[in-house]
Amino acid sequence: DQAKYVWEARTANVVAVFNKTSGNFLKAGETAAAGADSIGVVLDETNFYFECGGQVYDTGVIAFKGGKFTVERVHSFGGYIVHIGTVTEGAIAAGEKDVRLEVDYVRRAPIAVNHTTTHQLNHALRDVLQFRKPDSFIEVSQRGSYVSEDSLRFDFSWNGKLAPQEVADVEAEIAKAIAAKLTVYSGLVPLAQAGEINSIRRNFEDKYPDPCTVISIGRPVEDLVANPSSDEWKQYSIELCGGTHITNFGDVKAAVVISEDSLMKGVRRMVMYTGDRAAKACADADKFAADIVATNGSTELDHDEKQKALSLLVKAINDADIPLLRKWAMRDQCDAAIKAVLADKKAAAGKAKEAAKAAGENATADGPLTVTVIPDFGAEREPLLAYADGFLAKHPGSGLFLLGVNAKTDKAMALVALSKEAVGKGLSAVEWIKAACGKGGGKPNAAQMGVAASAVPEVAQKAKDAVPAMAAKLA
Repeated sequence: DQAKYVWEARTANVVAVFNKTSGNFLKAGETAAAGADSIGVVLDETNFYFECGGQVYDTGVIAFKGGKFTVERVHSFGGYIVHIGTVTEGAIAAGEKDVRLEVDYVRRAPIAVNHTTTHQLNHALRDVLQFRKPDSFIEVSQRGSYVSEDSLRFDFSWNGKLAPQEVADVEAEIAKAIAAKLTVYSGLVPLAQAGEINSIRRNFEDKYPDPCTVISIGRPVEDLVANPSSDEWKQYSIELCGGTHITNFGDVKAAVVISEDSLMKGVRRMVMYTGDRAAKACADADKFAADIVATNGSTELDHDEKQKALSLLVKAINDADIPLLRKWAMRDQCDAAIKAVLADKKAAAGKAKEAAKAAGENATADGPLTVTVIPDFGAEREPLLAYADGFLAKHPGSGLFLLGVNAKTDKAMALVALSKEAVGKGLSAVEWIKAACGKGGGKPNAAQMGVAASAVPEVAQKAKDAVPAMAAKLA
């Protein structure tokens, strides 16, 4: 299958056709007609990549005389490469000659980008976490990977969460290689000789052919073979690999870390996006950043609305596929903004209570029992209580039925406050609130009930209607 490294269509012969539905290979003269799915095609040679080494399989088309076979998956079974898919036109049979193998190279291109990026990521992690920390006794080694057209996933040995600066340094190393447009070299080397190259990486769970393919980013394979023990090779990504790769690291264009989590004890998992998907992730992060600025600077939202909006942004940011470093930074930014909102709310509440108490002290009483509506302090309990305290302090022996209104939210609060003298003469704040609102609770000297702002005129009138009978007890 060396043809997989040559990115162009080629011809081959069909050796066997397997029908998974029947569980049998097609016999001479038998065909799999259009519509037949779960068909496996074995060729004498192929340019399709079968899934292995953490890289997803190729897809594409096998065109034969009078028909087409859509390749949906490619796997290796018992040493045979099987192209699995559906007959979309005509009928295919074993023995077909000169069929045309058309790999979907548009799909493979980002797969190759992501695969080559895993190599540079492997090197960057070793550089940042191991080589730059001479006191560290942990060796950074690959523990698994998966590469598709959408993203790359890399598992590695490490015993703790990476710090933001470490993630930033890893990204910076990859960005440096992109900017330098490093050549990606590939060469066949005898397996034993390849193993002698200083700092070469290999997955010991994989079996490599002999000779094997060495992938080197930034340094020709011939140089490595000529001087295998050089310490200089620690500066480069050098790996044994049978996957498909790009030839210039500049083709990556952009690479960002999306997540970094614990997979199991001593093993971390990092996910990265490259190319257009990395650009989209950055653009999505830009939108969140703009939303944070707009929400935090809004003069139309009250404290509670702003806090809720920022909290929802935190959740959306946490769930989003955006660069991890920006996710951390924006989450911290939102948390700081929420704390500032709460502090401002507390300070505003203190000022509102002072202003409400002063307003209550300056309010005029309409006899021993007063009914009044105030829009200045919304439907908040604390400033309304402060208003009532100021009013009763200025008008001893009286009672107050107060309605605070927040027209924006259509909410209002009815609050009754009675002096000790009024309670001593048999008046009840609870009875007054129930007479006006229909229900309510509290104590003899204080009661409250939430109502709709639109109901305030009716409630105020009922509260006034109850005044004559209550005032009679004060006479």
